[in-house]
Amino acid sequence: MLRVIKVSSFILLLLSVVSCSGYRFINRTNPFQDYGIKSISIPMFKNTSIIPGLEGYVTQEIYNVLSRYPGLRIISGEDLSADAILVGVVGSAQKRYDTYTKASSLFITEGSDLGGSIGQRSRFYLPNTTAYQAGLRLVLIKNPTKSLIDLAKSELGGQMVKSPTIIFTETIGLSSAHSRAILANQSVDEGGVANNTNTRQIFRESLRSVAINAANSFKSLVIDAF
Repeated sequence: MLRVIKVSSFILLLLSVVSCSGYRFINRTNPFQDYGIKSISIPMFKNTSIIPGLEGYVTQEIYNVLSRYPGLRIISGEDLSADAILVGVVGSAQKRYDTYTKASSLFITEGSDLGGSIGQRSRFYLPNTTAYQAGLRLVLIKNPTKSLIDLAKSELGGQMVKSPTIIFTETIGLSSAHSRAILANQSVDEGGVANNTNTRQIFRESLRSVAINAANSFKSLVIDAF
C-alpha cells in the first residue's frame, strides 16, 4: 500500500511540475487543435518553377500526410468554409542551367554498343543523369479570405510572417536527379524506339520521390513542431 501511495504521489508531483513549467501534453490526433483548426482545405499548389508537373505530386503527398491525423478533416480543393487553407507554391530559378545540372555523361564511340546509332558522327559525351532543384513554400491561413490566399500565392507571399491568422510559413527544398534511357536505335526491335517514353517515366518517378521526401520533411519540420 505504501508503494502505491508513493507512485501516485510521484505522478501528481510530475503533473504539477509540468503544469507550472509551462509544458503541456500534446494530443497528436490533430496537431492544430490548439489553434481552433479542425478542417484544412488544400487547393492544387501553384507552380512557378520550370519543372513541369511537380506541383501535382507535391500537393498529393502533403495531402496524404495531413489526412493521417484523426480529428483533422482535409478537404481537396479551395474551400473558404474550412477553418484554414494550406497554400503551396513550387518555385525554381527561371534559367534552365540554374535549375538543371548535368550529373553524369555517357561517352559514345563508334565502337560501342551505341556506336551504330550515331551514324558517321564523331565520338561525343551524352548527358545521361540530370539533377534538378526547386523549393516549396507553404502557408497555412486560418479563417482564409480570397485576398489572403492570392497574397500567399504571389511573390509577396514569401514576406508573410506568423500571426493569429498566419499559423505558419515554411520553405522546403526540393532536389533530385533522373537518368535517361539510352538504348540502341537501329531497328524497331531495339529498345531505343522507347527511349523518350522510358525517360519520361523515369522523370515522373523522380518527381514522385521528391514529393514524398518533401512531405516527410513537412511532417518532421512543421507538423511535429506543433
